[in-house]
Amino acid sequence: MITARATNETVMDRKRLPAVMPATAQRTVKLRPAYYSDISRVMYVCDQAWKGVWEGEYDMFADRIKSFPKAGIVVAELNGVIEGYISIQLADDETLLRPTWNEATDYGHFCKTHKPDGEWIHGAGLAITAKGSRANLAGKLVQYLV
Repeated sequence: MITARATNETVMDRKRLPAVMPATAQRTVKLRPAYYSDISRVMYVCDQAWKGVWEGEYDMFADRIKSFPKAGIVVAELNGVIEGYISIQLADDETLLRPTWNEATDYGHFCKTHKPDGEWIHGAGLAITAKGSRANLAGKLVQYLV
């Protein structure tokens, strides 16, 4: 643990800073296909958004990138930090008629269900942190794909 003694100068500097970032502060949003190096952060975002309801596994996210590199997972960066993702596969009529999410997505992996020439965009996952939600990253990710 690192500790430091506050001096009068640092205490005064803190008093001049706003408690929260002003609404007019510059936000830089970047949307892009995910890289394998992003998976741990994607898993963190998933955990924050779904809080124990659903957990993604590393191999599942890696298979989505492998199966559909251009859009299997698209991440949203806010000021350089991934704060959200959307995951899709291209599907045909047969895939969409499967009765469960697990069957329609190959248990989330896409290896057997993504159809490069599919006519349909099948949304398989969306997760946004609270910070990303305030920046409307979900809307931006959906718009990116259509």
